[in-house]
Amino acid sequence: MWNWILEMKQEGKIKHTGFSFHSIPEELDEILTKHPEMEFVQLQINYADWENPAIKSKECYEVARKHGKPVIIMEPVKRWNVSKSTRKK
Repeated sequence: MWNWILEMKQEGKIKHTGFSFHSIPEELDEILTKHPEMEFVQLQINYADWENPAIKSKECYEVARKHGKPVIIMEPVKRWNVSKSTRKK
């Protein structure tokens, strides 16, 4: 997969290379160490998951920044939680 992405970039079919990530910070560190050619990472980051021990948004963000990668944010607002928390009782 990684080689294919780079081939597509060399052919001009892909402008920027990166990936969406949904796992633990240690795995992200391993991927970015093995593939420094990736230009960005898309992470699940929002107020509800920033310190969530199951999602580890903050830790994944710190790994991406350690590798100097820009972060694209997915799910900046968890709609269900926001709508539920703003309802009047």
